[in-house]
Amino acid sequence: LIIEGGWQDAFGPCAMLTNDASRTVLNGNGLSHVLAIQGSSGTGSIKVRNLTIRGGYRFDPALWGAGLYIVGTQFGDISVERVRFIDNVSNSFGAGLHVSGGGDVSVLNSVFFGNVSGLSAAAMHIYSNQNIYVTNNTVSGNFASLPGLAAAASFLAPSTYLSNNIFYANTAPGQSDVFAE
Repeated sequence: LIIEGGWQDAFGPCAMLTNDASRTVLNGNGLSHVLAIQGSSGTGSIKVRNLTIRGGYRFDPALWGAGLYIVGTQFGDISVERVRFIDNVSNSFGAGLHVSGGGDVSVLNSVFFGNVSGLSAAAMHIYSNQNIYVTNNTVSGNFASLPGLAAAASFLAPSTYLSNNIFYANTAPGQSDVFAE
């Protein structure tokens, strides 16, 4: 499954693909979650690219991911690339992004800003049975309010690789930007 924005009119409707996430905006308008993807058993991969996901709202502690919620296939990989997560609100984990997958999970070249969680992982909460790769992302201005345990991002996997990311001005003073286990 590939969900891809960033298309523009050139010589016809949606004729040219750009890497511009601002061209395709999915907005929950503060009323509901924005996008939920549910995989099945098997090996299929899921890719989400070139989107702005904003204004998601989920107010149920059992429901995660107000912006983008992905539960992948049993063995398939999940990739989120060039996605802007802005102003998503949840009273649970992963207000901007929640991913749970059986294969590798990659988050690349994305922006997380202004996401708010009543618990932890305001920007992103990712679980994988394999590896997590978080590369070239900007995570700033996100707030999680669980006293003593809040983090802007949490990662649960056998191996998590973070490279070339900016984590700045997230959560409350004295709390972590990143939690990995």
